[in-house]
Amino acid sequence: MSHSRTVASVAFCLGVFLASGCAPNPSRSAGRIWEVGQSETDAALSAAVEATLDKPMSKLEFSGIPLSDVIQYLRDLSNCSIWVNWSAIEAVGIEKKTPVNVKLRGVTMRAGLRAVLDDVGGDNHLGFDVRSGVLVISTLDEMSRYTVIRIYDVSDLIPSEALTTNQEIQLRDTVWDALAGSTGLFGPDLRDTDTSHHMTIEQACRHVEANLKNAIKAYMGFRADQLAQIIRAAVVPDSWRANDGTIGWLHFLDSKMVVNQTPMRHRQIADLLAALREQAPPIPAAKPAPAPERPIQAKRRGGRCGVGLLH
Repeated sequence: MSHSRTVASVAFCLGVFLASGCAPNPSRSAGRIWEVGQSETDAALSAAVEATLDKPMSKLEFSGIPLSDVIQYLRDLSNCSIWVNWSAIEAVGIEKKTPVNVKLRGVTMRAGLRAVLDDVGGDNHLGFDVRSGVLVISTLDEMSRYTVIRIYDVSDLIPSEALTTNQEIQLRDTVWDALAGSTGLFGPDLRDTDTSHHMTIEQACRHVEANLKNAIKAYMGFRADQLAQIIRAAVVPDSWRANDGTIGWLHFLDSKMVVNQTPMRHRQIADLLAALREQAPPIPAAKPAPAPERPIQAKRRGGRCGVGLLH
């Protein structure tokens, strides 16, 4: 499937999902992740494996133990379904009998498995990810060819509805300055005598409010762009198509972020989003453009919508 058709398919599926009335309350769904094409059962199994990987282990000690035996030990210890792509691993010179020499204490299974693969992998860089409830171990090269599309609810990072009072005041003032300025960015120059004399306060208010919606939309676009830049810079930058890579792409549909990446990099994205949510604010806020200079005789007088009309 082509890139454009894939994006269109995701957009359609997400649109149907939201329109069906089954979408969770935004305040409760922030932070949730959905994988396109994954059943609820598979999602639950994958979540269980991820939770197991994050559990601490008292110790992990191997001295010359064959890799296949170490994998079996971890399989029995964790009770997880572990599949090893031996054909890919053996193709880079790593065999089932390759000895493992690792001694660790008080680490998670994730860290322990990472140490084991680093010990036997050397420059071949082995890795692992979770696919539909199965822990898969293979080479990073093979894993980079397997991508999935996941939808992240980032409504708490990019609010799709109301701004804070201060943000709306700043945007309203910025829009007014643009309307009243010589650039004519949003429409007629309200400093012009003929224009202002033919517009009632109500008309001027409606004009500002209509363009305020455009400003809010642009503001949300700014926040989305900032979030996308942060992710592409932090998670394997050269893998993104926007950075001339060949694998990852990222798009926004309202307050949902749709990402195509490998499972391992999705994990990095999820960790990054969790870190951003601990910050305040999570991403830089837009700064209103400085107000254009007004002629000395230009003054504001109060209006019903909280903005002024020049005379």
